[in-house]
Amino acid sequence: MRHAALDAMSASHATVAHVDENVLLQRLRWRVAIGVPIDWIWRRFDDGTINSCSWHDIEGQRAIRERRYEPQVPRSPVPTAAITRFEERTGTAFPLLLRRLYTEVADGGFGPGYGLFPLDPPSEHPRADSVTYLYDKHLGYRRDSYLQGCDEPLIPIADHGCAITSYATPSGVVWEHDPNTDIERAVPTNKSLHAWLTGWLGPAPTGQRS
Repeated sequence: MRHAALDAMSASHATVAHVDENVLLQRLRWRVAIGVPIDWIWRRFDDGTINSCSWHDIEGQRAIRERRYEPQVPRSPVPTAAITRFEERTGTAFPLLLRRLYTEVADGGFGPGYGLFPLDPPSEHPRADSVTYLYDKHLGYRRDSYLQGCDEPLIPIADHGCAITSYATPSGVVWEHDPNTDIERAVPTNKSLHAWLTGWLGPAPTGQRS
């Protein structure tokens, strides 16, 4: 009976986690659909600090309603096969949530910093920042000493400017490297990918389901 109860509890926790992940993906799709008001924010803040104004605050919502910005065109999600090719070629598994972000929401362009990298660079710019190009460039981020402090491979996912980069591990933990500090290596943020994205989204705006 005790084992049955533990199995039921484990299944319940898995269901809650899946529901929470589905809610997160729903909010991210809504966020991508309305466009990223980067142009408006750059006009509003001369220093170009993207995160100075959260998209969900009152002024940001008003700008969205009044269309006082040029939204980015949402990128289409990538086929699952594209993720599988990367995993089979590199031997590095995408965390499940990251896989769902690329295959169910969009091919990057949203999220903390300047947004998630696209999975692959465009054919006309093969060295453009992207998950596959940056991963291959550094041989899975094992060659560079500042990225050798993690027992798992580090998948580059976002740029924050000033060479600050975020990474995700196959287990879904976000790491960050900031070469502008005295810390020489990438360090864990102690945030899951889910928490990292939820922090960027902030509270659900009025009229959107949380």
